[in-house]
Amino acid sequence: MSGTLPEKLMSRLLARYAGRGVHTWRCDGGGTQAVATFSARHPDVSDLEIHADQGEVTITVGRLTHGHFSPSNDQVPPDARHEEVIGRVLAFLDAVFADQVEFWLSLQIGGWHARGTRPLRLRVVRSIGQAANSCRAPKYWPFARVSNAVVGMIK
Repeated sequence: MSGTLPEKLMSRLLARYAGRGVHTWRCDGGGTQAVATFSARHPDVSDLEIHADQGEVTITVGRLTHGHFSPSNDQVPPDARHEEVIGRVLAFLDAVFADQVEFWLSLQIGGWHARGTRPLRLRVVRSIGQAANSCRAPKYWPFARVSNAVVGMIK
């Protein structure tokens, strides 16, 4: 299929997720940037937005987090790069809508991980001028998980 990454992605999103209320629009007339939105089920999460440009796709999950989907090899033809990125985006969205992804937010840092796996742990770093005995924070601070009620709100 010929076209730009945003054009291909938006076409596939509309075909695959039409029943999920996906809204799409273009940011320009040349097909080089586009945005798709899935409405949130809860105002604390906000919408899941997909921003596509010529080189990558960025998925933003409301106020929680965002992630970048880029090709693993820039040396392959554009169609192969596009298909790789689109495949990874669709697989991620399928997992989100199947409730297989947990989103989390802690200390203004957010992320996601597969449901049933342990989230990463954030290492607490002391400031240079802080005395060693004045730091009462634990060495590792576990990320707080978003409640199950919030995780399913963008489904």
